[in-house]
Amino acid sequence: YIDYFVDVGAGNGYFSFLASQQGVAVTAFEPSPAEYKQLRAGIAANRFANIAAPACSAGETAMGGAFYLENGTQVKPLSIAEYRATGSLMRLGAGLEPKLLQGAADWLGSYDAPTVVVAGQTEGKAGTPPVVEELAKYDYRIFAVDRQPVHGAPLLAQPRGVAGTTASYLGLPPMT
Repeated sequence: YIDYFVDVGAGNGYFSFLASQQGVAVTAFEPSPAEYKQLRAGIAANRFANIAAPACSAGETAMGGAFYLENGTQVKPLSIAEYRATGSLMRLGAGLEPKLLQGAADWLGSYDAPTVVVAGQTEGKAGTPPVVEELAKYDYRIFAVDRQPVHGAPLLAQPRGVAGTTASYLGLPPMT
């Protein structure tokens, strides 16, 4: 049961549009100006009144890349904690830094914690994305979703059992 979808790294809005068509409220973030233009055009063309797409950008900090919300000439770091809602599904790009989850500790460890999909892991890239490791600190049950499982291997497995072909991760909050 999903009431609210937060799509960080929404691209042209494919997953946001699917959620919107099911009546789910959506907040979509996309820092690429070209993709953001397509996202906004798709929202307008399809008259999706239940999708909010705030202007944002990506920047570099000492801790790595981060998303920033733009308001005219003012910018502030995107904090997922500001989008807390019961019944949330959150989709995060695999390249996102754990900094995005800062300030959300009380939400990530609570009864209304979001289910999280970490998408876009580059195949063959070694190691678990840092944002997935951060979710594990909040007692999330982490599963690797293998795009091309080896013969006899499950599509959904614990990350340590999947080598080299992991495309995405599913994080189930502790209360599920």
